[in-house]
Amino acid sequence: MARLPGGKLGIIDLGFGGLGAWLASRPEEARLVTLMKRQDGASLSFVPDPQPPPETESSHGFDVYRVVRAILPDVPVVLYRGPNAIEAGNALLDGMVKGVVLFNISLGIPSTVDVFTDQEDLFAKQLRLYLPQYEAFAFISAGNTRQSTHAWVSADRNGNGFVDFRETAASGQSIDGARVVFAPGKNRVFFAWDSGKHPDADFELEAVAADGRSLAAARIDPRAARKGVIPMVVEVPTREAAMLRVRRLAGPAAGVFMRLGAYPSGVPEDFNGVQTALTYLHRENPFVVYVGSFGAAPNGLAPSSFSDIGANADGAILPHVLGPGQLRLDGTTLSGTSFASPFLTALYATRVGYNVKNLIERSTTMAPLAPDAAAPERSRWGVPDARKIASALKDITGPTRIDAVSHETAAEHVTIRLRVSRCCMESLTWYVGVALVDDATGAPIAGPDGKPVAAEAALRRDEKDVMNHPLEVRIPRAALAPHGGKTVRLAFSVRVRAWRAPPPGALIVDDAPVYRFAL
Repeated sequence: MARLPGGKLGIIDLGFGGLGAWLASRPEEARLVTLMKRQDGASLSFVPDPQPPPETESSHGFDVYRVVRAILPDVPVVLYRGPNAIEAGNALLDGMVKGVVLFNISLGIPSTVDVFTDQEDLFAKQLRLYLPQYEAFAFISAGNTRQSTHAWVSADRNGNGFVDFRETAASGQSIDGARVVFAPGKNRVFFAWDSGKHPDADFELEAVAADGRSLAAARIDPRAARKGVIPMVVEVPTREAAMLRVRRLAGPAAGVFMRLGAYPSGVPEDFNGVQTALTYLHRENPFVVYVGSFGAAPNGLAPSSFSDIGANADGAILPHVLGPGQLRLDGTTLSGTSFASPFLTALYATRVGYNVKNLIERSTTMAPLAPDAAAPERSRWGVPDARKIASALKDITGPTRIDAVSHETAAEHVTIRLRVSRCCMESLTWYVGVALVDDATGAPIAGPDGKPVAAEAALRRDEKDVMNHPLEVRIPRAALAPHGGKTVRLAFSVRVRAWRAPPPGALIVDDAPVYRFAL
């Protein structure tokens, strides 16, 4: 039996080169994999692709798939190529229609790199709008740009005309710039700001060597179609320590959203990373988990130096959780948040009877992380606690409980009233069912149509925990006519919309009173 009964796991990624040869030698596994392609002439419609991915296609998604498959060997997986935010959003919709309940999304590139405003980016908006409709969850790799990307809101506290990179300067730092180390050859730097909100703003970007030499400087070309973006190339013959600075030429002295990036090996030594490109634009969503990376360190686990950290627009720390993003699989070394994310996706894949994000919050710990890791680096909740996930999940969730049962008989209906408690159900639609059984034999009470007499009530709340929530169900008296005078007992059940066909015993009521009454 598959470990995700009634649901599928979706992977949205750049490409799946290498998958064809892999599945050709594993026919049983191949039957569990569906590679999708966009239907010709239809932007929102996807169909199965009978052709294996070309070997020249990016293998990034194939490596992600292998991480998932190492943990979930028998789960149906649907694969989508999502080279940009639009394609990824379309794939998200298609997958949910086809029964995907968990997505792993690691596009391998910063999809927001072309969005130079402080507004919610397109893909974050798609996640916020689409996922709640189908109550599916998305695990998203936080990105690997921490050492090369900085995003912040401008200020000039010392009034010297240079934009501050931080509020205060530590030893050896300057608030007016970020130290970088350029590699021999060409280094790309880009600077961008929200020109839509601040059309009068203008800046100059400059790279200054340690001895004060200007290595490069750039401004907006007045003839350029795109405003608010300054690209700059810094070419050096040898490794060169330098400072990146931004001079304000026009516009407001503070309050402009801006970004700076240096590639390929700029390795900004003191970009603070508190607002990185992939996290700042995120709006909190009960169905989205951002995953960063950790690796081994001499004094514990350490957040990976490349793993994006920061905060969302509300100031809450991101990513939410760290996973193993520096690992070896089948003799291959994998490194990146793209591999931490599918590990956690697979780890929590059997828990879709609850809000998975709520469970992660309660089954994680900071304890294994090295004590010298700064607070933002540690993520919001830390790393998964294997003991809690493997053996003590019931202690985390607590019982699904029904209390205060009563009934009332009227001319048309028998009304059953109760109170229900269940943890970790934020924004999920779920149902409490009430069936009638013969108290003497335990057999279901059947109506005139031969079907068991039962009813259910639905609820969906914004709270993480539903405590003593009142519900009522009504059973038509006409369905009970053949059983007049019989003593019946109530049998309670639980169903979750997002998990269409759970295995027997996966969703149970742990604690409920025995309640009998005579018809």
